Amino acid sequence: MTKAETASETASEKALATNHDDHREALRKRCLALRKRIDPSTKKQYDAVIIARLLVWLENHPPESPSDAQLALWWPIGSEPDWRAFAPQIRKAGWQLALPCLKGKNQPLAFARFDEDTVLRSAGLGIMEPAQTHWVNPWVIAAPCVGFFGDYRLGFGGGYYDRTLALLDAQARARTIAIAYSICEVEFEPKGHDIAFGTIITEA
Repeated sequence: MTKAETASETASEKALATNHDDHREALRKRCLALRKRIDPSTKKQYDAVIIARLLVWLENHPPESPSDAQLALWWPIGSEPDWRAFAPQIRKAGWQLALPCLKGKNQPLAFARFDEDTVLRSAGLGIMEPAQTHWVNPWVIAAPCVGFFGDYRLGFGGGYYDRTLALLDAQARARTIAIAYSICEVEFEPKGHDIAFGTIITEA
């Protein structure tokens, strides 16, 4: 291959990557706009259905030891599905909760235990995380979606969950759950770094 051909191929690859990123950004904007239009009372109903389905899933996928029943959730930002009102119900089902913590740019997430009296601190970008960290290895990781395609999650583009799931073995990856509203189902082409979640839970 000549230098001119190599340069042309490189330029084509960059153009495709740019088009791909632009497409995903357009999907994010569309999904966020759709989420914001959900009536607050309807959103509460959707969240109740999502948590009910999550509890059924958890009941069917328990760890061997009750002490390993650690569920990683998220601190809701904006119009994301909100589990907080249902935390007592989840804990009553035998699950301890955890929240993701940012360890640095381009790093996977770590997870810290979240109890009723846990003090939170801002990690920036609207993210709240435990101020005093008791690190845990969650049996189940649940993450909110901006959008979703099949079992692939569309997030904000930081790649934190992709890097986190990349560290899991096949069994642990099967216990990951993407949480979304059904109106945010979209189509996109998964890239090499995209990792499918074990399942998707919506209100539909």
